[in-house]
Amino acid sequence: MNVERQPVSPEQLRLGAPGRDVGFVLRKDLVALHGPRTAADATRSVLSLPGAGIEVVAAGDVAPGDPRLRGPVYAQEPAGNLAVPTGRVFVRFGAGGRPTDWVARLQQQGFAPVQSHPDAPGTAWVAPIGGRIEAGLEGLGQLAALTGVEGAEPELLRASRRR
Repeated sequence: MNVERQPVSPEQLRLGAPGRDVGFVLRKDLVALHGPRTAADATRSVLSLPGAGIEVVAAGDVAPGDPRLRGPVYAQEPAGNLAVPTGRVFVRFGAGGRPTDWVARLQQQGFAPVQSHPDAPGTAWVAPIGGRIEAGLEGLGQLAALTGVEGAEPELLRASRRR
């Protein structure tokens, strides 16, 4: 991926069941930098997700030559809370489906399983084979449309809040 350009991502994401879904809209004015935090990030960061190694900054505030991977940033509608996709997708397989049974089909769609859950054997986190965050978002519809897949949702990281 060319690190000097803003990534091309879907304008909107809708997650959850129809009627109870949540909408997210692409913030073209912001970009997520994935990688080690720099000293300059402290003054220009709009959102910091240090555990994930992500800083959200204004798109125009990225220093030329900054080697960090750039990723899209979304705002939840209508609240405006920022969300950063990682490229990973959570997939729910139909009854009796296991991620190991799906490896070839996932690879045909450009994904590979990265983590399964022993307590939820019919689910897995998958990631785009090339590692491009946009590929994970672009492939959501294809994954969800596979026969035997009950759902596919992107991993979105957000700031935690104390209650």
